[in-house]
Amino acid sequence: MKDDDAALSKLSPRSGSTTSPPKQERWIIRSILSGICWAAGLATVALHVGAFIVWLHSPLSMAMGSMRVYAITAIIAIALCTWLLRPNRLQTSNNFFSATLLLFIATFILNQNARSEVMSFTSSSSTVPSVAGWLLAGWVGVVITAVSYMLLQARDKRKFLRRQKTEDASKQEVSSEKNCLPNDVLESKEGRQTGQERIQSTSYRSRAPRKERAKRLCTSAVSALTIAALAAMSPGTINHYLDPLIQSTTKAANSQASFPTVEEIQAGAGDRQSLQEPTWEKPLGDTRVDQMLMGKHNAVAVTNKGLYGINPSTGDLTWCFATTSPDVLDYDALRKTIENTSIYADKPAFTSPDGTWLAYAIDMTPENSHDTLTRIIILRTDTGEVAVDTQVSENVPTVQLTDSMVVINRKVYDLTSGKELDPLDAAVTVVPGPGGHANVLVKTDNEQPEAQSKTSVESLPETYLRASSDNRYKIEHQGLKRAWIPVGDVITSGGWIVTYVDDNDELTAQNIDSGSRVPLTGPSTNYQNVLQIEASQQAISVWTVDTTPNQELSQVSTPIYPVSLSVFDTRTGKSTTVDSSDLYRSTKRADASSSSSTETDRAANGAVDTPQFFLQTDSYNTYYGKLAIRMGNDRGDQNIITTSDGRRLPWTWISIESPTPPDTYSLLSPEGMMITAEKNSISTSTLTGRKLL
Repeated sequence: MKDDDAALSKLSPRSGSTTSPPKQERWIIRSILSGICWAAGLATVALHVGAFIVWLHSPLSMAMGSMRVYAITAIIAIALCTWLLRPNRLQTSNNFFSATLLLFIATFILNQNARSEVMSFTSSSSTVPSVAGWLLAGWVGVVITAVSYMLLQARDKRKFLRRQKTEDASKQEVSSEKNCLPNDVLESKEGRQTGQERIQSTSYRSRAPRKERAKRLCTSAVSALTIAALAAMSPGTINHYLDPLIQSTTKAANSQASFPTVEEIQAGAGDRQSLQEPTWEKPLGDTRVDQMLMGKHNAVAVTNKGLYGINPSTGDLTWCFATTSPDVLDYDALRKTIENTSIYADKPAFTSPDGTWLAYAIDMTPENSHDTLTRIIILRTDTGEVAVDTQVSENVPTVQLTDSMVVINRKVYDLTSGKELDPLDAAVTVVPGPGGHANVLVKTDNEQPEAQSKTSVESLPETYLRASSDNRYKIEHQGLKRAWIPVGDVITSGGWIVTYVDDNDELTAQNIDSGSRVPLTGPSTNYQNVLQIEASQQAISVWTVDTTPNQELSQVSTPIYPVSLSVFDTRTGKSTTVDSSDLYRSTKRADASSSSSTETDRAANGAVDTPQFFLQTDSYNTYYGKLAIRMGNDRGDQNIITTSDGRRLPWTWISIESPTPPDTYSLLSPEGMMITAEKNSISTSTLTGRKLL
């Protein structure tokens, strides 16, 4: 009997196969494939549903007219793949070739359809429709789902056939054993083995399956979460790489920006009789500069090809959001210029009060489209990193920037995280342009701006915008003085607005955050003496006329009145009355031929930067042609004023003209560097940097 037991144990493999656990690599592979299959399938559904939602809510919902063709093709392909890959282990493997061929054909059709539509849209609008990323990611999800399911079914098929083959072999071995051994021995041994195997298999089922289920569940969950994360990031990533606009960034500046004050500029103006030679010069090829802005650390050039960051010290282009990179300005990747959209002071861009952020608007309306599409980009001025990139179906959207948030129409975004906060109430009218450092400026009047010269405004604190819509009524608003809007726009600069006080006819600058006010003119000058206001990014300049009797000018037969200039520095909050002659001469262009005999040609406003607003009061026409500035006896000038008996007076005629759109943009950068963009022709510009101090 012992010999028979030994012989039987050698011949029968069933006992070992019953107690040995499955190989580790088998269940790992199956768990991974199962997790990928389920996650990709759910992601496919979510991405396609999201794609159609994005398409329906897009500013240009009909821009991609072939979406219907895509939908029909995708539905047919998915339905046929589902039928071919139905869970029938005996037949699925025979349909692998058919499913693969179907996926290939559908991918080709959808690629041609979507590619032609996206290319047409991109060539006419210089942007990529956001639905393109959703569709591409969704179809990739379909392919991944089908392939993983095919691999899973093929593996189960091989496992089923292997198990069936093993069972057939075991049956044959057992049958031969039965023929070789006596019946009583066989029955006795089978009884003993069956009892042992029952105990072992019962023990294995009570312990091993639970551990294996946990391992398989964790493995499937990890693979599923990986696929889900990739699916969530795919639409934005795909659109980023499909975007024809080149986006290059740089590291943030380590040094703190140090801007000279207006007082320091005035103090150094007397020692500077002529314009200095450029410290650096940067030709831009066929790239035309349309606007210059000063950031917190560096300058930004708004061109017909996009945005470029400029290092004030060297003139190097450090980052770009444009159709071509800074290294190859002569080459345009899109073979077209960018159509800008005016969002503030008839310009396509403006900065936050401290210069950290910049808002930029591009017209993305496709050709032959009745709808309008505007792309709004909010990026850092020192690095070029994009915080918000969105599209609206408006030709002139309302955009306001603070140092930490942006309001686009009524949508509110946190610039640090890019998170969208609760929108503003429909009754709130946001003022376009720079807001306060922390607060948002809104109108409270219902009248049309064109029908009045002033409007009531209030300041919404940052806590108000960060609160939920249900709790905002608990937060108090700060009312400001009536803002002066002679041209229909609230004049803002560096976190300040220009207000008009009716009590004493005083023109003031009021802080949007604190509500404090600073007079823009001298104590003896009221609003009736204001000739012109020039509001720029960094300063507010006010030209006033002195109507008090002047002993020297009274000797002239024709009426002549002194004119003075006060420059309000938005960084220091001080208004300084400066020497007009020195200040004008410090900003005089090198090309004297462009200046007439009666006007002083200026490259910048108050030696700070080129104005964004040019406003003239009713008093301007009254005193036009009767203005003069005192130059000093030691300074000869062909426009010197003489008396009736031929005596020369230390005064010269000037004319404060309403400036035309400037061909030269100048701005003050850190460390006293004046950056100037001069148009060489209609389509070319050159950047120069001069040390002002």
